[in-house]
Amino acid sequence: MEEKKLPQRMVRNAGGFYVCYRLSQMAWNAQPSMRYAKGPNVVIDSEDEMHTCSLKVRSLSKRDPIPLGKDPHIDADWVVVCTRARTDIPECYVMTPDEVSKLAHRDKHGDSYWLEPLQYDTEQFAERWNRIGYGLA
Repeated sequence: MEEKKLPQRMVRNAGGFYVCYRLSQMAWNAQPSMRYAKGPNVVIDSEDEMHTCSLKVRSLSKRDPIPLGKDPHIDADWVVVCTRARTDIPECYVMTPDEVSKLAHRDKHGDSYWLEPLQYDTEQFAERWNRIGYGLA
């Protein structure tokens, strides 16, 4: 049976739900936002509700560059790049917004910023969920 290409919104959903799943395993109450959130698209609260963080999840079917738009600044506490979101074993890269901004570069026309795979697919960021910490007090 031929595998059909998923619409981007379904890839986005798969990555967001996978990130929520992983954070739930770390005792966070993880809530995805629905539809096309401009800001953070996952909010996590600690078990005691004393700590809240916002995440921007960027989901991809494969290891590709990530478009960041005209401004590389991301308004969230954490950025998680989820590649291979269509597979049973997605790969995630946990970064701060400042790290994303510093690693981003402009396209050749100077119109927009991108984060290349060589910038995010590193040992420093790969599966580094411990950077976010645990949701237990």
